[in-house]
Amino acid sequence: MTNSSFTRIDVPAPVEPYQYISVDGVDAAGEAVGNYGSVDGDGDGTFYGFVATGSNGTPSDPPGSSNTDIVGITSGGEIFGDYVDYENRQHGFVESNGVVTKVDVLLANSTTVSGVNSVGLIYGSYADAENGVHGFFENNGVFTPVDVPGANSTSVAGISAAGTIVGTYTDAANVAHGFADTGGTVQTFDPTGSISTSVVGISDTGEIVGNYQDSSNNTWGFVDSNGIISRINIAGATSVGVSAVNSGGEIVGYYVDGSSNVHGFIDKGGGVETVDVPGATETDIVGINDNGVISGFYNDGSGNQHGFAGTIATVLIGTSATTDLVQVGDNYFLDGKSTGTGPEVMFGSAPLTPG
Repeated sequence: MTNSSFTRIDVPAPVEPYQYISVDGVDAAGEAVGNYGSVDGDGDGTFYGFVATGSNGTPSDPPGSSNTDIVGITSGGEIFGDYVDYENRQHGFVESNGVVTKVDVLLANSTTVSGVNSVGLIYGSYADAENGVHGFFENNGVFTPVDVPGANSTSVAGISAAGTIVGTYTDAANVAHGFADTGGTVQTFDPTGSISTSVVGISDTGEIVGNYQDSSNNTWGFVDSNGIISRINIAGATSVGVSAVNSGGEIVGYYVDGSSNVHGFIDKGGGVETVDVPGATETDIVGINDNGVISGFYNDGSGNQHGFAGTIATVLIGTSATTDLVQVGDNYFLDGKSTGTGPEVMFGSAPLTPG
């Protein structure tokens, strides 16, 4: 994309040689985090974490980890994820200023941390002594289980700043559905045509995002806005996968075109822009932070995989005291400013509101 900026990220001194690498998040200061590793002939993977402040990643793993999955990093720099110890037990963790705190639900066989929201709630899932799967969130050391009534299993994928909990549950037939828990009131949902639904997250403005599988086994991303579910449509795509949503509602992921090529995308308010790292044969976007910095991985022309972080070019077309008109690729958006009252951009003598 013209005027967009991408930084290739590799680990020059890895614990072991690796085939795969992904940048899973970038904080407000520009520190990137992710994972690298390999899969053997039996399908067993060994992965390590890394941090990077430029193009070179440095290995970073919790003490005692034999396999690390760094899931992301908050705007303030808290790294979170999970790891497997040398006794083959899985723990969640949060790292702040170099101090690693283990996150284990009491008496759980394993704990997975999926995220930390904008007000500091840690959330994820755990397996109990009988390996039943439950969601949870943690606030100042207090763990609260999250279970959809009658569910076989429940996992939490996101919590908005207002406290709405979203995630995925399976029913008695082991079919996956989405749910949203607002103040203890649980609503379940599936996009039209779904035979299996998986929720990825929720923005602080309330958009729930995820993926579903249709009866032809195709995968499609979706957005649930105030109970209205819309499929993310990209011209020529044979499948679309949502990876993440930031607090402002910007959605990222990947799609496959008719020639089986994989591209990244960013969806801002329904305007979708393709993202391809220059020279890449495949681009997958895994995360987007609250400043709009995207991250993920790509394959180069020699078949080697690299991590990346990048920004998408935004062109300021016009501005007023309260609203900016900006161009991102072939799409145009009204961005509201934090000060001022009322839109001043007009169309047909009527005011246009940001969004």
